[in-house]
Amino acid sequence: FPSHDKASGFSNQSTQSALDGSYSINLAEGQSYSITPSKGNDTLVANGITTLDVILIQRHILGTLLLNSPYKIIAADVNLSGTITSADINLINALILANNNQYPSGLFWSFVPDDYSFTNPVNPFPFPSSRNYPSLSGTVNENYIGVKLGDVNYTYNNALARLSAVTDSVSLYIED
Repeated sequence: FPSHDKASGFSNQSTQSALDGSYSINLAEGQSYSITPSKGNDTLVANGITTLDVILIQRHILGTLLLNSPYKIIAADVNLSGTITSADINLINALILANNNQYPSGLFWSFVPDDYSFTNPVNPFPFPSSRNYPSLSGTVNENYIGVKLGDVNYTYNNALARLSAVTDSVSLYIED
């Protein structure tokens, strides 16, 4: 799915990925950079977030049925506190009922480098959300796993997440 990717360091640039998630940024070699993906263009913010997610998170908190993946645990932490509590459930319920149209952070997605190995998968916090390159050399291929906050049973429907013509373009920001 499309996301925005930002490179900061020697120069700052951002670009939007293609529909398949691929992207390209041309950066000067030998310089230091941090690559950070983000996604904030969902047309339906509650896409994939249902009362079943709330029930699964409640069961996890109560210990009756634990979430079986570090990515599901990350998805359950919608307030980005590093823990899963009833506060997360309240925020998800408010989103489902359309009492709120965003979480306090303004984010609906977290990203984890796809090659990251969790030290403790049952407590994945903190986790990296970017990649750092102290001295960039050559072409770098990197992938991230996108986690929709609130969607612990992975029901996000990419077909409902159509991009508008405004967000369909590529923009670059380069700092002198």
